[in-house]
Amino acid sequence: MTSTSEVILPASSPARLRHVGTVLVLAAGLAIGVFGRETLLVQATDILIFALFALSLNLVVGQSGMVSMCHAAFFATGGYVFGVLQVKYGWTGVGGAAAAAVLAIAASVLLALVIGLLIIRVSHAYFIMLTLALGQLVYIVIWKWHSMTGGDDGLIGIAGVPGLQDARTFYMVAFVIVASCTALLFTIARSAFGHTLTAIRDNPLRAAFIGVPVRLFRLAAFVLAASFAALAGVGQAIFHRGMFPSSASFITSADALVAVVLGGTQWFFGPIVGAITFKILTYGLPHLTDYWLSCLGIVIIVVALSLPGGLLSLVARIDSRWRK
Repeated sequence: MTSTSEVILPASSPARLRHVGTVLVLAAGLAIGVFGRETLLVQATDILIFALFALSLNLVVGQSGMVSMCHAAFFATGGYVFGVLQVKYGWTGVGGAAAAAVLAIAASVLLALVIGLLIIRVSHAYFIMLTLALGQLVYIVIWKWHSMTGGDDGLIGIAGVPGLQDARTFYMVAFVIVASCTALLFTIARSAFGHTLTAIRDNPLRAAFIGVPVRLFRLAAFVLAASFAALAGVGQAIFHRGMFPSSASFITSADALVAVVLGGTQWFFGPIVGAITFKILTYGLPHLTDYWLSCLGIVIIVVALSLPGGLLSLVARIDSRWRK
């Protein structure tokens, strides 16, 4: 298995490549917003929401070393609480939508705190199993609570936010929000809090020995990641004008986990690259073959075997060979 030292570039290279990559991505995102046609704008918006969801998961997986299979529960809770407040209680208009979004994120944070307190004492396989079970419990509640969530028919009729009905406007607002969240998560990852999480991930026993409250830091990361997932869920509800039980399924969590691993858990921008790649494949492969899911699986297997550090590790390898 490729070690971290094999995929990290020399000190000057990561910063240079990160700056160049950031400029290119921002330029491409703005170009799509200005010149893109409606179909491209819709697909790009979907990618933005999924990228934020995957990036939030990486705070738990890549930064903290905890493989969570219930992240979709926070994504769905954010979307459903926002949708219920609009559809059932009339929280519409700009003010109502803003208040509903805040309450939706708060609800997901509360749920993450409850789940986190239940599971933070376990690790490895037990952590995965418990997050899977609790995530599916949330899915069952959403699926069965027909009077509130619409059950398996979904919650439809979400009004969204006035002024964001146009695809181009919605994309640009989503682009700014996701870019801001990415900058905030990057700051968190490079802060003392983020470095402590990395130390806990690499050696939790040593971190605990020197006095780091390991469980408290892991719980904080779990809850913080849930807040960003909930924001992505609110975006999903507004974008699709509805929410459906599948958004809380473990499959949705697995999709985000695939995006994280595909891009590279050791890289902050890995989940974004993985999310873009994953979505492009899911958009393009069905037009090429009826067996697109099998093809998608093959691509993931090839990347996992040939690039254990994710797609961004390829950049490191190319740069390393070029510098020799």
